[in-house]
Amino acid sequence: MSYVFVPPSNINTNTDVPYGISLSFADNGVFRSVGRNDEQALENFKNLLLTFPGERTGDWITFGCNLKSLLFSQNTDEIKSDIQDSILEATSQWLPYINIITLNIVTADDDPNLNNAINVLITFTVGAGFREQTIQINATESGVITIE
Repeated sequence: MSYVFVPPSNINTNTDVPYGISLSFADNGVFRSVGRNDEQALENFKNLLLTFPGERTGDWITFGCNLKSLLFSQNTDEIKSDIQDSILEATSQWLPYINIITLNIVTADDDPNLNNAINVLITFTVGAGFREQTIQINATESGVITIE
């Protein structure tokens, strides 16, 4: 997957020239192009959250976050702090231009309707002049992770 460093002081507004690629596919079955560097930062962040450390080879061997295994681990008192620590550590190491504003983790202890599920909501910016963005991650008891 692509990893593009997004310089926070340089806002690309020319959407006619692709700046990077999205994790999602376009209608023609190829990766969708991204025209703004704040959009590419969102894609980079999703990529980081969904990659296990050690999943990549070469210089990127430690790239990733242990989020997927934590989402499906035992629901203990420490689960929220473990998830938060994993996200914050990976982000500060690999995407230092991401400024996390809020990180909300909701489990069945907080919302009984979740029943064996975890929701993570992250609000962040890329730097001055960029809009606030949100990533929502949902892990269900059936083993499905969705990220929006």
